[in-house]
Amino acid sequence: PAGDVPLTHLHTVSATPSDLRDWLARQRLTQTDLALICGVSVRCVQFWLAGNRRVPHILRLLMQATDDGRMDLDWLARWVARNQEGEAA
Repeated sequence: PAGDVPLTHLHTVSATPSDLRDWLARQRLTQTDLALICGVSVRCVQFWLAGNRRVPHILRLLMQATDDGRMDLDWLARWVARNQEGEAA
């Protein structure tokens, strides 16, 4: 899992599609949820999961922070939703 890599080494280690798939399952997130959180299209998430695009390093940080309990994913989802509402207004 993402939590296996020390923060000091995350800049050199990319998450694999399998890491991302496992993390989505642990967090009970859909591809659409992740796309909204990251501000990307669902198609982009699908490319990450298929291995057609590299999973961004910042996403590995998010994966580790949520796995370690340093970031509350529910809070992040609410923050994203509030900001999307503000953009629509």
